[in-house]
Amino acid sequence: MPKNVKSCMVKFVVFSLIGILSSQAELAAQVSPIWGKLQPGPHRIGFQTFEEYDYSRTFRPKRDYFGAQLPGERARPIQICVWYPARPAVEDVEITYGEYVFPNPEDPDFYAFLSGLQRRELLYLISLPGSSGGLVLDAMSVGVAAVRNAPPEEGQFPLLLYFPDVGRGLSDNLVLCEYLASHGFVVATTNSAGMADMSPTADQADLETLIRDREFALAHLRDLDFVDKDRLGVLGRGFGGLAALIMQMRNYDIDAVAGLDAWSVLREHLEFATLNPNFNAGRMITPLLQIYYKDEPTSDLALLDSCKYADRYLAGFENRSEDDLSSYGAIRQLLADSVDLTLAISRPSYDLACRHTRDFFKAHLEADEASRASLTATGTTTFKSGQDLPPTTDQFLAIIRNQGADRAVEIWDKFKESDPGSITVPEATLNAAGYQMLQSGRSEEAVKLFRINAESYPGSANCWDSYADGLIAIGDHEGAIRCYKKVLEVLPTDQAADESLKQTLRTNAEQGLLRLEG
Repeated sequence: MPKNVKSCMVKFVVFSLIGILSSQAELAAQVSPIWGKLQPGPHRIGFQTFEEYDYSRTFRPKRDYFGAQLPGERARPIQICVWYPARPAVEDVEITYGEYVFPNPEDPDFYAFLSGLQRRELLYLISLPGSSGGLVLDAMSVGVAAVRNAPPEEGQFPLLLYFPDVGRGLSDNLVLCEYLASHGFVVATTNSAGMADMSPTADQADLETLIRDREFALAHLRDLDFVDKDRLGVLGRGFGGLAALIMQMRNYDIDAVAGLDAWSVLREHLEFATLNPNFNAGRMITPLLQIYYKDEPTSDLALLDSCKYADRYLAGFENRSEDDLSSYGAIRQLLADSVDLTLAISRPSYDLACRHTRDFFKAHLEADEASRASLTATGTTTFKSGQDLPPTTDQFLAIIRNQGADRAVEIWDKFKESDPGSITVPEATLNAAGYQMLQSGRSEEAVKLFRINAESYPGSANCWDSYADGLIAIGDHEGAIRCYKKVLEVLPTDQAADESLKQTLRTNAEQGLLRLEG
């Protein structure tokens, strides 16, 4: 075994003995050599795996090339890996790095699947500069900070779902995941596999696959006794950072999103992000932390600027280095035979990224104001306050029902001035709401709804016809005449109305003008 690894192991054993002999008040998470100088929070760290099959998707074909049915499970295998605040126990033994490279499953049917992922991870580790097969095997025995199947602490803790970079495993950010658990979060991830093979690719199909895997995990984790299902965050690195952002855009339950060197800040990936069918900047409504490198020549904040309804924390770091925002930077040093990690490892950018991520989620999942202030205290982070969020169609209709058309129109006019086009209620929906007001005798309010509908759809002859009905109901004949003339003006170019409706609207407008103009 390399000298530095032996030194790490000796010091790790010393740390473990100190932890066992300390008083309960001192039983915080033990620092692993891979943590470098990063300090843990007040909680010990537990680690569990759950093996499940997603029967709504297949991972293996049903038949072979010749049509014979293949034996074994075909459903998608999903191993959910969870870090959590844990209680100390007499039998506590921190696990090793190798147990993250191959997270031993409770279900033996998962061995073949996990062995494929282990091989992928080992090949990546061997490819690191200065590495070799022997060094990688030695590194597998280095301790990490978590305890396998430790009893969870009493109470419920916020849940964070982690997305590693494309094709990476649990080692992608094991330090960050352990660190967050030591500060009172439940952190979960799943193995990063493609739609039908071991290695995902950076395309839309596998982006969807990675998100669905986490959604599947979320459905299982929300029922754990120590998980607070009403406090949910997502985070990811690289391609996984984009996946976390897209997941929020389709899940209103997510309360905060963090990205580390995410695809969403790189110019060459912006088009890919916006072409995703679930991308909708208007649905990015929760606080957002993005940690990126200011000296990266292709950094581009245009996509994040489009998320204008979210409070955004943009942490721009200097001096980009390879794997600086993942645990692989420490692993790379571990594999360098001359480095004593417990003394020499220094990763200030990574340590700061971990602290920023902790402070961000504490601020927005635990309402911790000190953590909120700490986010911008270092001078690396710029805060951009989100704009007021316009109501959705359902919310706007609820305002009409519960607070009246006057209040709804007040809100409409506010956003018409400050954020044009941000409220989009379908023409037929708003028209129906106006007639409901008219039929219930609230003619003044009906007119206001017809007015904003005509303003929103000025090329619709039907909107102007309805507006005329409302004005007649309140005795504004001059206004109704203007509306009927508008009906006749826009009818020839109205693409929404078929010929039958056009004829009805034309006849109604012509008869209305004859009646009102004498």
